[in-house]
Amino acid sequence: MFSKKNPKQTKIAVKEHPPSIVSADLEIIGDLKSDGDIQIDGKVDGDVISKNLTISSTAVVRGSIEAVEVVVAGEVFGQIKAQKVRLLKTSRITADIFQESLAIEAGAYFEGHCRHLNEDKYSFAAAGAQVTLPPKRTVAKVDATVSKAGAVK
Repeated sequence: MFSKKNPKQTKIAVKEHPPSIVSADLEIIGDLKSDGDIQIDGKVDGDVISKNLTISSTAVVRGSIEAVEVVVAGEVFGQIKAQKVRLLKTSRITADIFQESLAIEAGAYFEGHCRHLNEDKYSFAAAGAQVTLPPKRTVAKVDATVSKAGAVK
């Protein structure tokens, strides 16, 4: 009576893997690719592709980043492509950001371009996909002289 288990009620536990960690005293020169999560506390000089990426306040990444979700508290130099990007107040970003959702905390440093991407325009599963920016606008230089009376000629 109590010893029999109903097989329909038995749930299969799905194990969540802990993130792969690049510790603060580690410097990697090369690319990182993972189907899971990555947490970077050290330095990476190369491209990073993962599901979820956390860049801590001690981390420096020089290269392009591609993930579903990126949280940045450290430094990034390069390009970020993600569905969700969060820049925390300690982050220093010198990169172009291509995202569906962007959140920037007060105090974060961001220099670069950001561009909203729709799901149908860019597939995050396709590695190596290129996103092109529109051409830069040029401003014509105006040559003007000022007379002694202050009028522009």
